[in-house]
Amino acid sequence: MASEPIQVEGDFSTALESDTLTVSRQEIIEIHKDLHRSLRETVEELIQPLNMKIENFMTELRDTTQKADANTAACASLQETVNKLRASETAMNSRLLILENRWRQHNLKFRGFEEGAEENTDLSTFISNWLAHVLHLEDGVAPAIAKAYRLGPLARAAKGRPRDVLANFVYPRSRDRVLKEARLKGIKTDTEGVRK
Repeated sequence: MASEPIQVEGDFSTALESDTLTVSRQEIIEIHKDLHRSLRETVEELIQPLNMKIENFMTELRDTTQKADANTAACASLQETVNKLRASETAMNSRLLILENRWRQHNLKFRGFEEGAEENTDLSTFISNWLAHVLHLEDGVAPAIAKAYRLGPLARAAKGRPRDVLANFVYPRSRDRVLKEARLKGIKTDTEGVRK
């Protein structure tokens, strides 16, 4: 290709003294390449901070994703622990209910004893002696009572209604024997205990 001069007219008069500029095709190609290279460098300079920001964003996104995955695994582990604890709690509540029911087999409730009827003895001894007397048990065969106490607020006693007495027998068979003897002797009983 032969390079033919091209005439360009325009606003280049400040740089040149004449109004007409003669440029060869090769020079235009070189100018084009220079402009293209310069434009590419300028664009790369402008894009480089954006690329850095995008790379930082992607790094933060990966870190956040890893943390979210770790948290999801931790939550699943915690949920599994909670489920195991709930199952354990259910089993423990069942065992506790069984133990409470066994303990209740030792108890018998008495109604109708005036407040202070036990006078100078403790309530356990009073109930044991009363049972031996009322049920006509042989001497020294009074049922063994581990503990006895009154139920309910003291205000109930102030209104003229004596509080019930709950006696905890050492042996459930003693409790059952007392209930059986009370029924045979015609003493009022119900599902909760003996009435005076």
